[in-house]
Amino acid sequence: MVNRTARYGLPPLLLTQNTLYLIHTVQTETTMTTNPYVQTLLQKGYTVAETRKPASKKQFPCTIGLRTFQTQEEYDEALADFLNGY
Repeated sequence: MVNRTARYGLPPLLLTQNTLYLIHTVQTETTMTTNPYVQTLLQKGYTVAETRKPASKKQFPCTIGLRTFQTQEEYDEALADFLNGY
């Protein structure tokens, strides 16, 4: 087991899971990332938490460019064809 109390300089009784989460959150918010995409979003005013949100699910029918896909399967097939060079 890692001795985290020495690392953060806290007495053992004060070091709880919530304290570790808070310390991690503070370190994450103040640490600069090396990911250029995240850096760009941070410069635009997004928070670190907002940059880690997963993309929303596509809703169908979905129009991308000049193509309209009626189902997820149709979209996946067209994407596979595109990636395979067809």
